[in-house]
Amino acid sequence: MSTIRFFLDEDIYGAISTALQKRGVAGISTPEVERRGESDESQLEWATAHGRVLVSFNAAHFAKLHGTWMKQGRVSVFRGELAFT
Repeated sequence: MSTIRFFLDEDIYGAISTALQKRGVAGISTPEVERRGESDESQLEWATAHGRVLVSFNAAHFAKLHGTWMKQGRVSVFRGELAFT
């Protein structure tokens, strides 16, 4: 079974990456890989190239980007809502 690896963008509080790592979850943040200030598409491309799931609160921009990627035949999964239990 594959391990899910997360890439947390700038919209996600930085301490979450540290908390994930302490619990053995493969999570890394934008500042940790020196990608602060990169475009949304660039962040998604980086995450895809590195086999990571991009986590963001920036639903509006990524919904549009998801549509663009789908038209281009590129893989992207978008979930506009988060549920915490």
